[in-house]
Amino acid sequence: TLFATSSHPNAVQGVLDVRDLDLNNSSSIPLKGEWIFYPDQLISYSDIDTKNNHHSYIQVPGDWQSLMTNEENTPMGYGTYRLRIQVAPLEEPITFWMQGIEAASTIEINGVATSNIGVIADNANDYQPNNNSYTASYYAEGTTEIELLVQVANFDNPLNGGITRAIQFGSQAEIDYLRWYSIGFQLVMFVVMLLHCLYAC
Repeated sequence: TLFATSSHPNAVQGVLDVRDLDLNNSSSIPLKGEWIFYPDQLISYSDIDTKNNHHSYIQVPGDWQSLMTNEENTPMGYGTYRLRIQVAPLEEPITFWMQGIEAASTIEINGVATSNIGVIADNANDYQPNNNSYTASYYAEGTTEIELLVQVANFDNPLNGGITRAIQFGSQAEIDYLRWYSIGFQLVMFVVMLLHCLYAC
């Protein structure tokens, strides 16, 4: 299969333990399970231990609507996802492949702002949506814990908000392979559909 199977562990109360996996020789890991979630807060790494931030637990992937506090009871709003990943000491770069995040997001890994798509804000006027897929990489030799923060804002999609597809995690080489495989597969499907259309015409 293109993506990792359910044989990988799920996160529990914001922690995912994959220390027994050799990331350099393993398939990608879908970051599913119970993440920490800070509704209506844009939390950075430096804020975690200095503020008494209200948080809940949320199932990822999934819609965040039940935890949002807006009066309209819609998925509109903003918040921060947090996951601690325990790994064997890093020897090579690791990468996250972000897909299906509604509708703008930015990533911090161990306090390093690595990637963003769209513009995050706590209001509709200052934010800009963009839910295209993208990657975020990190490497510090010997690292044994990865603190992943995903700030998300959605003021456009009235049906779904938050992380709606599993983030893929693995070695940089594995994620690069998956992305190019996915792109190639989509191109093949496009060509097949185009040929069918031409034939029908």
